[in-house]
Amino acid sequence: MATGEDPIIIDEDVTGAPALLIDTDDDYCILEDITVSGVSGEPAIQVANGATTGTFIEVAGRVTVAPGTYLANIVIDGSDTVHVTETGEIIGDAEAISSYSGGQNNITIDGDVTARLGTINLTGESNSVSIGTMGSVHSESDYAVSIYNGKNNLIYVAGTVTGNFGILTQGVDGSRVDTIIVDGMIDVQDRAISFESDGDQNFGTLSIDGDVTSQGVGLFVELDLEARISGTLISGGNAIEVANVPNAKITLFVTGTVDGDLMLGELGDQVYTSVQTGPGQPVLFGEISEGSSVWMNGGNDRFNTGATGVYATDTTSYIVYGGDGDDQIYGLAGNDTISGDAGDDMLIGNDGNDMISGGLGQDFIDAGAGVDNVNGGAGDDLLQGGNGNDILYGGLDDDRLFGNDANDVLYGDEGSDYLVGNAGTDTLLGGLGNDNLQGREGNDLIYGEEGADYLYGGGSFDSLSGGAGNDTLYGEDGLDVLAGDAGNDFLDGGSSDDRLYGGSGSDLLLGDLGADYLVGNDGDDVAGGGDGDDNIHGRDGDDRLYGEAGNDWMRGGAGADKLSGGAGSDALFGEDGDDNLYGYADNDRLWGGSGNDWMKGGDGDDYLDGGDKFDALFGEAGNDTFAFTGDWRHDRIMDWEDGSDVIDLSTQGLRGGGETAANAFAKLTVIQLGADTVVSITGDTYNSITLVGVDAAMIDTDDFAFA
Repeated sequence: MATGEDPIIIDEDVTGAPALLIDTDDDYCILEDITVSGVSGEPAIQVANGATTGTFIEVAGRVTVAPGTYLANIVIDGSDTVHVTETGEIIGDAEAISSYSGGQNNITIDGDVTARLGTINLTGESNSVSIGTMGSVHSESDYAVSIYNGKNNLIYVAGTVTGNFGILTQGVDGSRVDTIIVDGMIDVQDRAISFESDGDQNFGTLSIDGDVTSQGVGLFVELDLEARISGTLISGGNAIEVANVPNAKITLFVTGTVDGDLMLGELGDQVYTSVQTGPGQPVLFGEISEGSSVWMNGGNDRFNTGATGVYATDTTSYIVYGGDGDDQIYGLAGNDTISGDAGDDMLIGNDGNDMISGGLGQDFIDAGAGVDNVNGGAGDDLLQGGNGNDILYGGLDDDRLFGNDANDVLYGDEGSDYLVGNAGTDTLLGGLGNDNLQGREGNDLIYGEEGADYLYGGGSFDSLSGGAGNDTLYGEDGLDVLAGDAGNDFLDGGSSDDRLYGGSGSDLLLGDLGADYLVGNDGDDVAGGGDGDDNIHGRDGDDRLYGEAGNDWMRGGAGADKLSGGAGSDALFGEDGDDNLYGYADNDRLWGGSGNDWMKGGDGDDYLDGGDKFDALFGEAGNDTFAFTGDWRHDRIMDWEDGSDVIDLSTQGLRGGGETAANAFAKLTVIQLGADTVVSITGDTYNSITLVGVDAAMIDTDDFAFA
């Protein structure tokens, strides 16, 4: 059929057949200046051909279908090609171009196409729709471009698509691939691009280098898809929404800008995204199925597996990567893997045994229920374990870790960290930096490690180890074990019967309440037993030991030590070194050990044994006993009270069997040496006892205990 020069006008009531049927074997047909009105029941214009190669239809002028005309402006039958030139225009109430034959149709739009219900609606295989840089397609009611069934369909947009909906591809079961390329612009009210499927084995590819804008959903996906967005995808609703398609495979690369929410439905394989969002616009990931992976990168993202209207089972497991930006990621039930990557992220694991990593930035992580493994990464992070036996790593910088209930492991790592175990049998490790570690309830293991740390045991039976650095340890309630380790440490056992070990360095140990066991170890230590019957050991160094209230047992160890018993009947052992021992109140027992010791009994009936070398002994108030065992050398009694104090020589063998005290006294040499009295065993020039300021005439048998 050749083109004519006169316009064709159909203005009558036509039903049951096309108003204009073009049936030709020619391979070229030009439609120009055609107006159709008053047609119902059939297409307005139908092109049918018998040529095996198809018909080339050129719309060079205006083709108009008036309101009320049924179905379509141009219906093509077979494998036809339609070209709307730059001067061409199609206007109507129905589809501007449609095909239901299943042929291979090629549509090129360089002019303007406008319709109310739908603009381009094709079926069949290997359809091609190209909207050139000068072309435009507009629809008020339906998709501007839609392709149903078949396979290997291609839609290329270099011009503009506007109206209510944008582009739709949809198919049934069977192998099928649809491709949409957008270099131009799509600006619609509802869905801009939609890949839909009624069956299985459908796959789509999408490339957006231009601008896609929608007041609703920017991209709707219901099949396997590989999408690359280097342009912009802006939406008032979900920028990308994936329906609940089990076992779908989605690969999404976004290097441009996505402005709006990104919601992924139930997927079975992997989702990789690199998303850059607009200012203040989060990216929302919906629920995905077992073993899926989600990567977010380049924006302020939000992953929510519990989004309304998105389905997933309670046992679903997720792998989620937030990428750059301030992300919000929420897991659900199942064993999730969540990584916030760069940015200040909020990561919520919820139920299941989750692995959560904050990455760079100041992150908030709540692992939720389950046995979780949490790593804050770099930045000042806040980590909360929730219920379950969790492992929390603060990572770099100054972190806050809270174990909550159950038996948790908290590791601050580098930085000055704040760790709280809460209820349960927890293990807290400060790592590098000056840390604050609190076990709270439960039997906790707390290790300060490097830095000047503060450790608090809380309730129950706790074990605290300061590690390197000048640490402060509080056992608080319960039977606690505190070890300062290296550094000059402060240890306070708190209530109950505690065990405190200073370690190396000059430490301060306070037993506080209870019957405590204190060991200073290396360094010049200060130890105070507090209330209760305490056992205190200075060990190496020049130590100061205070028994305070209670009946205490105290040993100075090596070094020049100072021991003070305080209230109660105490036992003080100076041991090695030149020691200073003071019993204070009550009936105390003092042993100087080796070294030149200075000893005071204080109030009460005290027992003083200077031990080896040159000791000075003060009984002070009470009926005191001065004991001399072995080779005591030359000791002095500084405040002898005749008639109340006693010199004990029972270990010297002076009173044999059947001998009296008088016989034993006769074996002593008692002389006046100036103002003092010197007592020695006759013939022994190595050992002597000097009673300072005492008249020798006052000394008799009653002043000695021989057996």
